[in-house]
Amino acid sequence: MRIIAGKFKGRKLKSYQTDKVRPTKDMVKEAVFNMLLDFPQGKDCLDLFAGFGNLGLEAVSRGADTIDFVEIASRNCKIINDNINLLGVEKEANLFCQDVKSFIKSSGKKYDLVFIDPPYDEDYYKDTLAALLEYQLLKNPSVLIIEYRENYKPEIPEELVIIKEKDYGSTGIIIAEFQG
Repeated sequence: MRIIAGKFKGRKLKSYQTDKVRPTKDMVKEAVFNMLLDFPQGKDCLDLFAGFGNLGLEAVSRGADTIDFVEIASRNCKIINDNINLLGVEKEANLFCQDVKSFIKSSGKKYDLVFIDPPYDEDYYKDTLAALLEYQLLKNPSVLIIEYRENYKPEIPEELVIIKEKDYGSTGIIIAEFQG
C-alpha cells in the first residue's frame, strides 16, 4: 500500500497479508480521487470499515482537515495507528477501534466525505447507510464513496443521489451525494 498523491505521495504504508482485508487497489483509489478532484481539501472525512486506513490516509495526503477511522479488528487498528504515526498526522486523525454501528450511534459529528468499504460477504451496506442518515452524520451536502464487489451492488437509499457508478474489474464504486 502506498499514498498515490498529495503531500505524502509515494510514501509506503504498513499492512499485512490477510484474506479479511482487501486494501483498495491503487488504480481504483486513483480513479476515485480523480473523480473527487480537490473535494477532500479542507473537509471532515470518515473512513468506515477502515481496514489499514488506505482511503482515509489518502484523503489526508490530499488536504483533508480531519479523518476519523472506524475499524473493529484490533490488529488492523494497530496498523492504522502505525500508519498515522508514520505520516505524522496525529492531529488530523482519530482512530475508533469499535463496531461501525456503535460508532455511528454515539458520534454526533457530521462529515463531508465518507468512505464505506465493508466486508463484501456481509450485508453491512443497508444498515450503515440507514444509520448514517438516521443519526444525521452527513453534512449538507456530503459525498459518500461506496466500494463493493462486482455483482453485489448495494441498494442506495432514496435520500442519496448517485453521481457516478463505475466498475474496475471485480471492484465497483458508487459515488453518492447527500443533499439534506
